[in-house]
Amino acid sequence: MRVLALETSSSTGSVAIVDAGDDPWAVEVIASASASVSNAHGESLLPLVDGALRAARLELSAIDLLAVGIGPGSFTGTRIGVATAKGIAIATGRPLRGVDSFAALALDAGEVDRPIAVAIDARKGEVYVSAVRARLDRDDLVEVLVAPAHLPPARAFERLSAALGASFVAVGDGVPLVAELSSARRRHVGREVPRAAAVAALAARRHGRAFVDEVDVLEPLYVRPPDVTIPTRTPGLPGRPTK
Repeated sequence: MRVLALETSSSTGSVAIVDAGDDPWAVEVIASASASVSNAHGESLLPLVDGALRAARLELSAIDLLAVGIGPGSFTGTRIGVATAKGIAIATGRPLRGVDSFAALALDAGEVDRPIAVAIDARKGEVYVSAVRARLDRDDLVEVLVAPAHLPPARAFERLSAALGASFVAVGDGVPLVAELSSARRRHVGREVPRAAAVAALAARRHGRAFVDEVDVLEPLYVRPPDVTIPTRTPGLPGRPTK
């Protein structure tokens, strides 16, 4: 299955085109591109897609499946990635699959049947955390041991510890913020942010085992509510006079 994947949940956006099958650790990366940005990928994502297609000498018509990282991570970056992937899917008629950041990072840990602590920097003094485990007997590969949450770093390990036990792997750019996860006594895998290639690999496995097109229902995984400002008046009507 030839997969085009987009991942924009961190400041390092990536695009990958891979040939993938049931084994997510045995994908062939045909082409990939990445860019570190400060504008949430709004201007860089489509050029990355175009560059990867040109490097692979492929047209969009040669793609079997589209995949996209759904977060958590940067709210704006993730929204841009999901919206772009949906637009490509609708324009090409190709199916779309979403993969969360916890699963993508867990795949890159390269561990099976071992607890994996995932901590992602949520900014504002918080981290997104979850505990997962890769299991080959699952169609979706990744079993969630502790549901995702956003917490202050000082409380993160308390939430995860019962599921992790004495031996675990820790991944994600939030690991250095959680003292117990970055301890020298623990094994720390260096992968910091989700990769498009990992998103593609997981999407291919899940899609091959259960064909589902998520284009109409896929939404970003925020974990905590997006930052929004509630309007104090109805748009178009005058505001309350100031004294």
